[in-house]
Amino acid sequence: MNQSSALSAAQREFIEVKIRQANSQLPESIVPTVHGAGYNSGVVTCSNGKVLKSYTVWKSMLERCYSVKSLERHPTYLNKTVCPQWFDYAAFKSWYGNLAGKLASTDYPIESLAIDSDLILFVNGDDDYDRYQHDYSPHTVLMLPKGINSQLATVNGYSNRPNPDLLTGISRNGKGYRFKTYNSDGKQVLSLTYATQEGAHEALCKQKAQRIEDALKPFYIAVGDIQPHLKYVFSYFTKWKNIRNANYVHRMLVTL
Repeated sequence: MNQSSALSAAQREFIEVKIRQANSQLPESIVPTVHGAGYNSGVVTCSNGKVLKSYTVWKSMLERCYSVKSLERHPTYLNKTVCPQWFDYAAFKSWYGNLAGKLASTDYPIESLAIDSDLILFVNGDDDYDRYQHDYSPHTVLMLPKGINSQLATVNGYSNRPNPDLLTGISRNGKGYRFKTYNSDGKQVLSLTYATQEGAHEALCKQKAQRIEDALKPFYIAVGDIQPHLKYVFSYFTKWKNIRNANYVHRMLVTL
């Protein structure tokens, strides 16, 4: 659970600089009205008295990146930015509506999906970020089922409290090691006990990869042609060694 924390003076100054940079990329004479960076060049935001889903997603995206209150709750978004094209709700709405039309013939209406800004950049690395420079852009986001998005977001171990003596997700059991897993009914249970934590961690990563494949494959088959970058995510996260390596990197960073 993310808890609210006071931002340092340096962090607040960083946010101010980030907003000024965003403002410098706006068309001349445009004054941002949404979280210091967004504006609407003239398209409707409501239909039949209800706020459009595209507007809700767009506003939330800007809030996560540029709102001081939001960044106090979720400081992991401090470095995240939105591409200048999407500062204009009209541009985001056009992209969102185009994708919604393509998804309409599938079992995954866009209203049921969450926007993700991490996975493509995580899988493709610095090359994509150097090319596009922003976390939220038409080239760097995916729309994913919320359950799958949550599952993939924690695969590198970010949700685990770091322990310098144990690998991610592993706990001691007497002289052996085990981990939390799920039975056929979806209930969380404890695994078998392994002689080494490396053996337990390998088994954990293999189970994670299989669960991801089982959850993601139907979505990938249905919308892989609509969201071409999804193939890289599917290929990466269904290989247990990639999950293990991501865990190793995260553990190294948080225990330095």
